[in-house]
Amino acid sequence: MVLPWEGSAYSNLLAKEPGRFAAAFSIAGGGNPQTAEKLVDTPLWIFHGSEDAVVPVSYSRNMYNAIRAAGGTKVRYIESFPWQGSNKIAQATPSVGEFMTILASVRA
Repeated sequence: MVLPWEGSAYSNLLAKEPGRFAAAFSIAGGGNPQTAEKLVDTPLWIFHGSEDAVVPVSYSRNMYNAIRAAGGTKVRYIESFPWQGSNKIAQATPSVGEFMTILASVRA
């Protein structure tokens, strides 16, 4: 499982080695939409604060839309409340129970 907090690291890693990871989460990230077709088979949750002043929310929106356009059905996008930016995004991240749910739904 990939759990990066660093920008587009998740998409770079997943695109470089498709099929290696069972799932991934991105928090206030982004990525290169041209690599979206390499991410369609990996369950992915993307989280971003809609008023993030550090990383534009459009980065995550564009990546999500590119993955969906490439045929991805295992991607979820959660945009937090308007007053939450990168510093408060942890409030919108999955609980332990939600992590366990996604882990149970992916391959061993």
